[in-house]
Amino acid sequence: MSAHQYRISVEKIEASATRHVMTFAASNHDDIEKVLQHLQRKLPVSKAEQQAFAVGLKLFSEVVLKHRNEAPFDELFGIIGSLMRTVKQLPDVAPTAAE
Repeated sequence: MSAHQYRISVEKIEASATRHVMTFAASNHDDIEKVLQHLQRKLPVSKAEQQAFAVGLKLFSEVVLKHRNEAPFDELFGIIGSLMRTVKQLPDVAPTAAE
């Protein structure tokens, strides 16, 4: 299975004397854009929250998957799998106007 490659950037948007941007490369076995499309039908939250949840969950779960036989990730592996199954089984919701 080939991995999808991403460049992730996080920039603090509060006013400060210095601008700090964290940028790193990450790979994921899932296409995060497709995951987001699925979540948009399932989660009754704003678009920004859907994006944050999709990216955060997929980055987090990929590390857990990669290190599933090592502490502390071994304890999280089953929990993450259960969460993923729950989200996939949620009924579709009406689109939200909240952004």
